[in-house]
Amino acid sequence: MRKIYLILSLIIVVVAVIALGSYFVNKTDSSEKVGTEKSVTEEVKVSSDEQDGSDVERTQNLLTKTDSQGAVIVQVTLLPEESNRNQLIFEIAMNTHSVDLSQYDLARLAEISFGEKGQNPNFKWEILNNDSHHIMGTLTWQEELEEIPENLTLILKDIDQITSRIFSWDEEDLDGVNIN
Repeated sequence: MRKIYLILSLIIVVVAVIALGSYFVNKTDSSEKVGTEKSVTEEVKVSSDEQDGSDVERTQNLLTKTDSQGAVIVQVTLLPEESNRNQLIFEIAMNTHSVDLSQYDLARLAEISFGEKGQNPNFKWEILNNDSHHIMGTLTWQEELEEIPENLTLILKDIDQITSRIFSWDEEDLDGVNIN
């Protein structure tokens, strides 16, 4: 009789260990999926890439920068086809499952520089959707470009307690980019 209790106790312990292990594995898998979800921006780009070929894909990959610090993933894409010498336009997608992203006015949180030369932070932020956990919009720098930059840095400050998120495009990234 004692052997039966011992075997039953052992079976219960094994089942409990398997159940707890399964719970933690599933919890880890779902938290990893947060970082791998495709944003609307990525889905549009994949569709566009399939139609336009590898040169477009290469350029878009170089013009898109991602910062995954903290609980917010921020993806910034320089849009040269919409930019001109009087404005630079960036498409920004922010994704999270724990922060209300509608609280951030990126026009006030953004800074821009070309090489070592900082510029006036004259930005306009336009939200294109109304989802507080998955925001997409355009950030427009509204100043005149004296010349096409060889280096470009956009800094977004204080999003989800991250002091600064730095997005940089160097000469190689901007090679062949046509800003009218």
